Amino acid sequence: MQPVLLDILNKTTEYFRQKGVPNFRLDAQLLLSHVLKMDRINLYLNYDRPLTVNELNDLRPLVKRRASREPLQHIVGETAFRELQLLTDGRALVPRKETELILEEVFKAVSDMQNNSHAEASLSVLDIGTGSGAIFLSLLKEIPGITVFGVENSREAVDLTIENAEFNHLEYPPENLCLGNLFEPFPDDKSWD
Repeated sequence: MQPVLLDILNKTTEYFRQKGVPNFRLDAQLLLSHVLKMDRINLYLNYDRPLTVNELNDLRPLVKRRASREPLQHIVGETAFRELQLLTDGRALVPRKETELILEEVFKAVSDMQNNSHAEASLSVLDIGTGSGAIFLSLLKEIPGITVFGVENSREAVDLTIENAEFNHLEYPPENLCLGNLFEPFPDDKSWD
């Protein structure tokens, strides 16, 4: 007899709990949702649905990866961030909620600068350590009229930012995303707002 969804959810939840995985029930739900290609609400509506051998075979290695503390977002390959859906993997850290708080502060500062400035010049913002592109791409998407630059010292992370820009249909001048350390790729006289 094939195991049903509820049994697998409960076993996965308990396994994660024993392994000390934070949010063990939620992570079990999200992995099952990912493998079964259904949202979490449909898990509840299909508790008695048998899982196929292929579905179980797809789920097992993902459960082992999460139990060994690989980030859930790396396992499922993406995460939501503000107005973006970002691809995630081992090339960069997973954007955190705290990063959204940083963006809120940037949005306030940019709004204040735009409100207090009579100049029509575009503001220049630099994202140092661009990583997956969460800040860089959010600024591009959410604040029209500013010029956004990003710098990252990992070629793999730069590639991930480029993939995330394409995934979210965002365009920017290629010279605005640089491989390098801190201010190194930019002219000494370049100023930032």
